[in-house]
Amino acid sequence: MINKVLNITFWSAFLLGTIALYGFVNENPSLDICKGPVVKIDHKNNNHFVDEDDVKSLISKLGYHLEGQPLAEIDLKLIERELMLKPSVLNAQVYTTIDCALMVDIEERNPIARIYNKNGTGFYLDEDGRLMPLSNKFTARVLVFSGNLNLNYAELLNVETEDVKEEKAFVNSLYALSAFIHSNPFWRAQIAQVEVNSDQNLYLIPKVGKQRIEFGKATGFEQKFKNLRILYEEGFSKTGWNEYSTINLKYENQVICSK
Repeated sequence: MINKVLNITFWSAFLLGTIALYGFVNENPSLDICKGPVVKIDHKNNNHFVDEDDVKSLISKLGYHLEGQPLAEIDLKLIERELMLKPSVLNAQVYTTIDCALMVDIEERNPIARIYNKNGTGFYLDEDGRLMPLSNKFTARVLVFSGNLNLNYAELLNVETEDVKEEKAFVNSLYALSAFIHSNPFWRAQIAQVEVNSDQNLYLIPKVGKQRIEFGKATGFEQKFKNLRILYEEGFSKTGWNEYSTINLKYENQVICSK
């Protein structure tokens, strides 16, 4: 009887000790070893400005080798902050799982227009109107603004002179026009490029037809596109797409066509 009681006591103590040890290990992250990073990137509209190798390289430059490294030594917030500094990253979340994997979730920014300066430099405008630098590894297929443009990316971000303020206002007007075209499937399928002259007047280059569309300033564009669509649907259905070489939308509530 005594042996039976001792036996039960021993196994009870052993079980309690095992549970306590398991709890100690699981409640002490200093004992958790990282199994390596798992990178997930939301490539909006099939954009690929950032890839898994970029993320792993950034983490490595911060001094982390990750796999086999104690999780307690890894500053998750630091990795997040560094990822958010990448101009093509909209959002980044870094966290660990119960099985000690380091998860990196990234959402890329989505460009809707590209500014192409006359000296060959340029930048993107994303869907929120923010500037994005061009990338050596990926080119987004978006609406292009070209012509007599000399917009300095760094100055637009960092300088507040009167001249730069005027340039920012002009860029904002181009963004508003881009956002309108991007949000409308019909015009997104029609307009390939926009040329800008020295007076900041715009000329649309369509994907279909050979017309030069004189658009004027980047203002009142909703009505201008409404008038142009009426011409496309009611006029060109009778005359064909190449009847006119020039379409002028500059004047309020007028569409002037010339051969």
